[in-house]
Amino acid sequence: MPNDPKAVSDFLNKLATDDEFRQSVENDPVKIYAEYGFALDPAEISGEIKLPSKEEITRNLELYRQRGEDIHPMLIFLATGS
Repeated sequence: MPNDPKAVSDFLNKLATDDEFRQSVENDPVKIYAEYGFALDPAEISGEIKLPSKEEITRNLELYRQRGEDIHPMLIFLATGS
């Protein structure tokens, strides 16, 4: 995963707002993550990807930011569900 907090934030903000981008991530997460510089092992993906709602992603981003927590783990969870 990149260490650039802005890249991570931009990616997650796009997941929270852009339906077309969300569909692309659900259809081919390995490809889309790679386009943003995030390494994602295809073996870690178990079946179909179903992203949380845009509202849920937004709420979680706000909670992470309020607590001053690292948002990197959200990237892995969204792709793998674990």
